[in-house]
Amino acid sequence: MSKNISQMIILPRQTKRLWLYGISFIIGLLLSGWLLFSWGWGSAGIDNLELQAERDRLHEEVATLQTANDALKLQIAVLEQSQQVEREAYSQVKDSLVDLEGKNRELREEIAFYRGIVKPKESSAGLRIEDFSIWQDGEERLFHYKLVLTQVLKNEALVKGSVNMVVKGFADDRPVEYSLEKLSHAAGLPMQFSFRYFQKFEGDILLPEGFKPRGVYVEVVPRNSNMIMNTFEWKVDQGKIAEEVSNL
Repeated sequence: MSKNISQMIILPRQTKRLWLYGISFIIGLLLSGWLLFSWGWGSAGIDNLELQAERDRLHEEVATLQTANDALKLQIAVLEQSQQVEREAYSQVKDSLVDLEGKNRELREEIAFYRGIVKPKESSAGLRIEDFSIWQDGEERLFHYKLVLTQVLKNEALVKGSVNMVVKGFADDRPVEYSLEKLSHAAGLPMQFSFRYFQKFEGDILLPEGFKPRGVYVEVVPRNSNMIMNTFEWKVDQGKIAEEVSNL
């Protein structure tokens, strides 16, 4: 009986000890979990601060690169504008040079023209056709002509007469001729001249459709001297003098 009583007394004490051990173990686990959580939270906080610092540094680097990029774009725009200005300036200078060369050529031709009148050669004395030129005047069948007659200073008498012009060519593979009066509606045709040194004639020629010109026959008929006849090739080259030929 006493043995049973001692067992009954011992069993509750062992159970209580086990409960204490269990509670202590649970409390230890909770404390360990809390410590691990606190350590992890602190580490995460440190990592977050480092990431934020890195992010801020990257933002500053991007801003710096963007500023440098904007500066480079501005330099490129300035260079392109400068190149455009240089190209425009070069084009203007080139156009001015071409214009000056054209004017210089015209002046040289004028000087040669007047020199030929003032100091003529022996073979060039008297009335002559100094120049005949023709060039296109904007439209397909419209042309402009210029005829210059001269008389050298060895003969200072007034010379008078008339000028006849005939444009020769082909239409439907057949030779065709048109007088200036039929191709031009200008007044004062046929042309009359009266001068001591030189005289210029200018006008327009409108060619018929299908007509292909080959040359211009010019006939100068003075009142008191022999007639002068020349045929000029139909050569349109920006107003340059047409080449004189003996036959079509």
